Amino acid sequence: MKRFFLRIFVAAALATALIAAPAADNTKAGTAKKGASTPVANQCIAKTADGDQCKRKAQAGKQYCWQHDPTRKSKSGAKKS
Repeated sequence: MKRFFLRIFVAAALATALIAAPAADNTKAGTAKKGASTPVANQCIAKTADGDQCKRKAQAGKQYCWQHDPTRKSKSGAKKS
């Protein structure tokens, strides 16, 4: 009888873990086709030089990462143009 309950418990725990697990990200390790990635929450909305979606996280309260932020000042202190 204990074995039966142990099997039920393990099956329920496994099912819960599978349901709660996030979906696999197919944009990593080159598995996605070029340009096929879709933006996720809090992802920079800029496009890279080759046309792909930027993979960095956006800054808090902004739509761009630190590199693509149009309000960022360059190293010389002047705004990017």
